[in-house]
Amino acid sequence: MSYLLILDASRNEEFDASARVYNNIAKAEVAKHAEFINNFTPSEVNVYKKA
Repeated sequence: MSYLLILDASRNEEFDASARVYNNIAKAEVAKHAEFINNFTPSEVNVYKKA
């Protein structure tokens, strides 16, 4: 999705701000998930299983 917004922004400056905002939000989401994965330990698996 970021790629498509960047393509649009390269053709029309009106999309530049949207592309930057979306890209920053996407980076933050990836960082959030990476942090969760990096701090996860196998001993915690049972906490996430349904009863």
